[in-house]
Amino acid sequence: MQNPFEIIEDRLAGIEAMLKAILAAEKVNDEDTYGDIELACEITKLKIATIYSHVHYKKIPYHKRGGKLYFSKQELEDWIKGN
Repeated sequence: MQNPFEIIEDRLAGIEAMLKAILAAEKVNDEDTYGDIELACEITKLKIATIYSHVHYKKIPYHKRGGKLYFSKQELEDWIKGN
């Protein structure tokens, strides 16, 4: 027969492993993702031409570096919630 304290210790180790996995998954979700126009289309469900139009009139959050457009997933989600 197994010692009851060993059973408790094994269960606590399992719970600890699950909590570590949950915290690691949350950390990945908290990181902001940057992408190109395809990411903006995927998140907003708008067409490429519409995204470019919004960029032209500065209606959508974007970043420009070296002539290329970048979009932040978090900023786009906040923009959608704000509209």
